[in-house]
Amino acid sequence: MVYNVLGANSGEIVTITTDTGGTLTITYEDGSCSANTFINNNVITFNSIGGGRLKIHSSNNFSTISFSHNGDGSGLLMTMCFDAVLASLGPTVTTTAMSAITSLAAMSGGNITDDGGEEITERGVCWNTTGTPTIADSKTSNGTGTGSYSSNISGLTAGTTYYLRAYATTSVGTGYGDEVSFTTTSNDTPSGSTMANQSECINGSVSGLSLTITDTFPGDNTFTVTAASSNTSIVANADIIITGSGNTRSIAITPVVDAAGTSTITVSIEDSLGEIGTQTFDVTFNDLIPPTLTAVADTEEDLDANCNFTLPDYTGLTTAMDNCGSASVTQSPMAGTVISGHGTVQIITLTADDGNGNTDSTTFEVTLKDVTAPTLTAVTDKEEDLDAYCNFTIPDYTGLTTAVDNCGTVTVSQSPMAGTVISGHGTVQIITLTADDGNGNTDSTTFEVTLVNLTAPTIVVQNVVKPLNETGSASITAEEFIVEGYDSCSMASIGIDRTDFDCADLGDYTITITATDASGNTTTETAILTLTGEDTDGDLIANSCDTDDDNDGTLDEEDAFPLDGTEDTDTDGDGIGNNSDTDDDNDGTLDEEDAFPLDGTEDTDTDGDGIGNNSDTDDDNDGDSDEEELANNTDPLDDTSFFVPGGEETPVTPILVPAQAFTPNGDGINDNWIIPGVENYSNALIKVYNRWGHEVFASKGYRNDWNATYKSNSNKLPAGSYMYTIDLANGTAPIQGWLFINY
Repeated sequence: MVYNVLGANSGEIVTITTDTGGTLTITYEDGSCSANTFINNNVITFNSIGGGRLKIHSSNNFSTISFSHNGDGSGLLMTMCFDAVLASLGPTVTTTAMSAITSLAAMSGGNITDDGGEEITERGVCWNTTGTPTIADSKTSNGTGTGSYSSNISGLTAGTTYYLRAYATTSVGTGYGDEVSFTTTSNDTPSGSTMANQSECINGSVSGLSLTITDTFPGDNTFTVTAASSNTSIVANADIIITGSGNTRSIAITPVVDAAGTSTITVSIEDSLGEIGTQTFDVTFNDLIPPTLTAVADTEEDLDANCNFTLPDYTGLTTAMDNCGSASVTQSPMAGTVISGHGTVQIITLTADDGNGNTDSTTFEVTLKDVTAPTLTAVTDKEEDLDAYCNFTIPDYTGLTTAVDNCGTVTVSQSPMAGTVISGHGTVQIITLTADDGNGNTDSTTFEVTLVNLTAPTIVVQNVVKPLNETGSASITAEEFIVEGYDSCSMASIGIDRTDFDCADLGDYTITITATDASGNTTTETAILTLTGEDTDGDLIANSCDTDDDNDGTLDEEDAFPLDGTEDTDTDGDGIGNNSDTDDDNDGTLDEEDAFPLDGTEDTDTDGDGIGNNSDTDDDNDGDSDEEELANNTDPLDDTSFFVPGGEETPVTPILVPAQAFTPNGDGINDNWIIPGVENYSNALIKVYNRWGHEVFASKGYRNDWNATYKSNSNKLPAGSYMYTIDLANGTAPIQGWLFINY
């Protein structure tokens, strides 16, 4: 807009406003304004003629601009209205609220939200005491650029009202924020820092109390500090000593000797302008503070063997501290008190007393604990009988032991528990009995239960008929006699007293059958074994094992007719037994005439020495051999005819000829077996055998005194034929023959 100024307009004032308010900044452009034109915000004062273009900047958006003038000049005022909103051409600034207001200073600042398109070259706050301050008044300079900033305002006068605006300057001009006002404080009363009440022991002292003085005006740190006691019988004024300078002082207080009580101390602070501030606190000289005890943790204590516990002195578990010396510690219940019972909780109170009427206590719990295990009497090992099913049900054994405890009733349990079934002969079960006192203490004792099977097995037997085999023997087994057998646990074996029969007599035999179980129990039953077989002679000895089937006295192995009791020999093998044969050796000489009826090579024995002449080298037994006698023309068959060299006779040594039979019946006649000439052979060994080849008599140096006894001379041999041998122990062949014993 262009405002033309005519002549004679000196002193004319034009006021420019907008419809939205705000701060206006007006400058000339392309005009020739005189130096007498004054622009003060939205007010223009003209003192000369001029004209030009006005450039208006507003801090607010606006749609209309109005002009008014005072009418002092003769110029023409033009008013123009704008329909469009014109943007402010200057920066947009807000003023920060006042803070930290004192008598000489304050705090404010601003916030530049829009620089109007131009660089902010300076910012800050400006103030005065009349209002609408500008940068021509007092101001701060707080940098450049947009954003918020703080301003310290100093050099103020106490008790004065000030007006302040934030500002921002660009090349276009200076924009201002809203105007705020504030009033600095008047001169304040000095104050001291708070002094805490003091408590000390009698005859103690208070020292090192720090006093900090605060006084905004005049701020010269020139203070006079004094103190007074409200109770000089406790603290004399002269005993309150204040040291230090400026804003910091130190106070020390000494009480009257032995004085006890409280005095209020009033501290007075006077500044250089005569303002006086006071601060009070109490000083007490007395022991009003109770001692302190350190805490004691709860504890457990073990009961003794009588379920009792004697309280010890616990005062050493805590530490007593007191502000005015030492404190004594007592205990309740006192040491030596006896308490009892597992789980009993005893509260112990420890009390500290400083002797000045002040006490402190701490408590803790003592819990009694039974740590003594119960005792059980020992139980000896046991044997238990198995039932008919080889089982055993464990009974309640707890009654076998006695439980004793120091603190009450004990329960006794058993493992394995009663009712448990175990089995098997010889099984060893360990039984554990455990005593529990209910307080966590146990004791156990163990013993062994050994299972014993005392039930004998059962067997049912039968009689057995058994034929002898061709060798005359028979073997039997227990199973042949068993009809049924069983045992409650297990059968180990079934046996019989005899299994083999060799050359046995025929007939019935009692057989003992024994059943033994695994536990060693036995059952014995008997049955009859009947042995059968052929028996020619009816002596109940089967032929298969009878050595003399026809019982003729001749063993079958030697009997030519083993089944004929009248015959046993057939010397010449002509099928006719010797008893019926008249010439047994079939040598042509009848037996009745034959000196050797059984020797087909001999029939004559001139000298009767038992050696037939055909074999005898000295037929007449005169000491000269037949050959010598024939050579010397003597008769070899005549013992009186023999050759005697030198006219001397040669003695003849007789040959032994044992008796072929004797009758040891005790009648004094032929009771002993006689061997003529045996006394000449002291080392001769004589043996006699029965028909089975068993030796029944033996003697060395025989004295013709055997009477058919055997088995240590206590029994007589049965009648019958017996074979003998005679060894003369001189290098000659043994003499053999048969002997018949009859009664």
